Amino acid sequence: MGQEKIVLAISDNNMKEQLKDILKSSGYLVYTASDGATALRLSKSIRPEAAILDEVLSGIHGVIVSDMLVGEGISPVITMITASTYKTTGIHSDDIVYLVKPVSPFTVLGTLNSILKYKRELKALKDKAEELDKRLELQKQLSRAKAYLMEYEHYTEQEAHRYIQKMAMNYSVTIEKVAIDIIEKYKKRPRK
Repeated sequence: MGQEKIVLAISDNNMKEQLKDILKSSGYLVYTASDGATALRLSKSIRPEAAILDEVLSGIHGVIVSDMLVGEGISPVITMITASTYKTTGIHSDDIVYLVKPVSPFTVLGTLNSILKYKRELKALKDKAEELDKRLELQKQLSRAKAYLMEYEHYTEQEAHRYIQKMAMNYSVTIEKVAIDIIEKYKKRPRK
């Protein structure tokens, strides 16, 4: 899988270096930015697994950069904000984690680890759903092809299934390919 890429843009240089060291020692590949525009440009370029941003960034405000990164589907974001910002704006989002400053670098690390674990689990679920969709589509095609063989060739369902398997083996193609060919052949015929 390789190292997971993190964009780090924090106005407090001491905190940025401390967090950068902790992230690197935890196995992350860290890219730093000193302002909002650079953080946005860098994130669009490298497509990080996550971005950690300070609310107060020169150029483009950190909260705006966060919204842009999430809105464009680039990466999940951890944004560090002040308590007064949280109170006055009531910021909330399902895709952005807000941590109220002051915050420990280890709290940021723990939050990052949780976000990335969730992201991996979500990807695994999406991949599994995609695989199940493909299998369902194959079953639909197979059922449709068998139905045509049963209608036009008077096969039983078992005979139709065996015929499709045999054709796939004889021609070294997938069952899906045979099913599609059968569907194409018979769908143009008038129904009995």
